[in-house]
Amino acid sequence: MTAGIRLSRFGMPLAAAVLLLSSAWAQSQQQPAAGSVAHIVPKAVPLVSDACPAVQRGGRIALDWNPNFDPAGAVSGLGGFELRFRELDADQVNLTQGKPQLRLQSLAPPHRITSLGNGFFHIELTIPRTASYGVYRLVGAGAMAAVYPEYLDISPRPQMTNSPVQMRLCMTVVGPQPVSVAGAGN
Repeated sequence: MTAGIRLSRFGMPLAAAVLLLSSAWAQSQQQPAAGSVAHIVPKAVPLVSDACPAVQRGGRIALDWNPNFDPAGAVSGLGGFELRFRELDADQVNLTQGKPQLRLQSLAPPHRITSLGNGFFHIELTIPRTASYGVYRLVGAGAMAAVYPEYLDISPRPQMTNSPVQMRLCMTVVGPQPVSVAGAGN
């Protein structure tokens, strides 16, 4: 018999429910341990035509785009994606010669591909922490269609017919923002 023991709405003794909830609240309020690094995922910087937004090394860029695969009937999604950038010379007009291209690929995390419907995808790619600082222009792109299982043996495979290179996209790779210390230098 449970005479004298109050039960919560969930059939649990009230004291146990209060203890459980307070424990969960306390866990959520704990600060990271000293010396640990909090992992903060930066917001993706959208690429837009004729603009070169600043993005930090290790940061992410975003592109909403329709590859317009042909033939489209076999396509179930976007299986892989690559953007190739070339750094601009100091004049900010001509592409550098002799330097390797900056390749951003969606084949491994933390890259993200989300279907937006009607053939469009939201693609997020991470700038390598080793990328050189500078202004980069998009010079090439590739997309791999994911196909329905019954179409795996079709030939030719669906090909991208709409390249984002035509959109005149660029970005400026910058370093981390300087940390300001209150009262420093005063």
